[in-house]
Amino acid sequence: MTHYLPVLTFREFVRYFGLESFADAKNLAREYDMKFLMNKEKYSSLFESYLAKGAFPELLDQEDETYITRYIKESIVEKVISDISRHVRPRREDIVSDLLLIFSRNTARLYDITNIANTLSIDRNSAAEYINALKNAFLIKVDYNYTKSALKQARTSKKAYIAHSCIPLAIMGYSLKITGMDGSDVGYLVETTIANSLEGTNFWRTPQKYEVDIVIPGAVPLPIEVKYRGLLGTTDLRGINKFMDKFGVKKGVLVTKDVFAEENIGDKKIIRIPAWLFLLLEQDDLSKL
Repeated sequence: MTHYLPVLTFREFVRYFGLESFADAKNLAREYDMKFLMNKEKYSSLFESYLAKGAFPELLDQEDETYITRYIKESIVEKVISDISRHVRPRREDIVSDLLLIFSRNTARLYDITNIANTLSIDRNSAAEYINALKNAFLIKVDYNYTKSALKQARTSKKAYIAHSCIPLAIMGYSLKITGMDGSDVGYLVETTIANSLEGTNFWRTPQKYEVDIVIPGAVPLPIEVKYRGLLGTTDLRGINKFMDKFGVKKGVLVTKDVFAEENIGDKKIIRIPAWLFLLLEQDDLSKL
């Protein structure tokens, strides 16, 4: 089964509204000052609109929250659930629906397949089949813990991201006004959006609870931590600093709500980038930051 659920990128979203949609990572500080700073509030507002409805072109000019929620639930989610259920055994829409609800409530968080199986009252193999069906339909993305051992990676916890932040908002009946939501909930939605904009990513978590939200692997891995809130302290850099020390990395990214700055800590550099600006960068160019 290859039922693809395409969604608009944020770059496509802002381009539709007539704004610059590409940022040059190599000269980002200059680009920010010259091209983006004057429209900073507009980009920020469009980003929060993108979180609520930006996945689908037919909703770009729609402002009615009731219509947006109903459209996503009835025209998108319910149709995909029906299609998926025809390709798994046992063929049960209620299990697909419940599983999608679990991942919507827990997007950007670790999951355990045994716990999911118990919650759904099905065996572990069936749970794995249903989860794979959601993956194959591009309704969820699954990331693994960053490690240089493929065998160890397969045995560690996994993290799931729902395909787009508007899906949990619609399924769970949340207000589409992101500013009124609990900060931690918004943070998970923003992390989901950042992770879905990237390919081939991992996360990093140690038994001592050091964490990095997203890691782009490579000869020189890039750690990315998402902190979508106003005030940030030194504890917000705890995980990314530990990762950089452990793997000898000199550069990391902190995705913020509205702060753009570069911070040098010893021989390490932390680049703070607003979420909306990060989404205007090409993944292949992130090494040039």
